[in-house]
Amino acid sequence: FTPANVQTICEIESLFWNTEGYSDYCQLNGTSSTCLDPTKTITYTFYGGTSGVSCDLLSDSSVNATAGALYSGLSVNTSRQSSQFFMGSETETRSPRYTERTRARIPLGAPLSGFVSPSDRPLDQSIEYNKFYRRVRDKFFNFFGLENRWLHSAYREKVERNGLRIKWYSSNLSSIESQDTILGDLVLALISILFVWGWMTYQMRSIFLSSFCMLSIVLSIPLSIVIYRDIFRVAYFAFLHILVIFLVLG
Repeated sequence: FTPANVQTICEIESLFWNTEGYSDYCQLNGTSSTCLDPTKTITYTFYGGTSGVSCDLLSDSSVNATAGALYSGLSVNTSRQSSQFFMGSETETRSPRYTERTRARIPLGAPLSGFVSPSDRPLDQSIEYNKFYRRVRDKFFNFFGLENRWLHSAYREKVERNGLRIKWYSSNLSSIESQDTILGDLVLALISILFVWGWMTYQMRSIFLSSFCMLSIVLSIPLSIVIYRDIFRVAYFAFLHILVIFLVLG
């Protein structure tokens, strides 16, 4: 831990809780309407809080004192687990102790406003969470200069900031990325339909027959959905199901 590294991590972490609408999703401080500071963050640990922190460059003595307390906490049973959270697995074997990696965890609250419990309309709540996480993703992408392109995910890029390699993960972000990827695959499905239609037209020498064949394939999807949801009563349906068009075309 150095002042420059701690400042860089603070700037990155603050992107999350400075995202528009964070106060509608954060964990609340007791019965109040204010957000609870996420304690499993470098910002909270070194700056003493997250609300209103400007990520100023801390002094060497301040950073060294906090880092020393974390390293010392590894030898105390009551603080060992909390100190280990911020350390790499090899930290305790080094003398003097230091870590080459650290992490943070920023939880959100539940249930959201308008819901009575975390299990109340979970799909609707998931959609609301994803709205927030899309804003988080866009903010991170803008900060690091990342951009999704067709058939190329921005997450494939190596992300660095002031000599630090940065990684982040959320199941919501993973879900959003999957949805966006599948939408891109649907474009490939349309291209496949046109290719198969063209090939069938060439082989059969009949636009009517090839068009009717492709129409029967496309119309098989809504019919399958009716059987899947209304007869077998399976509620789960995702974009991934649409990609069955590739199997039918084959």
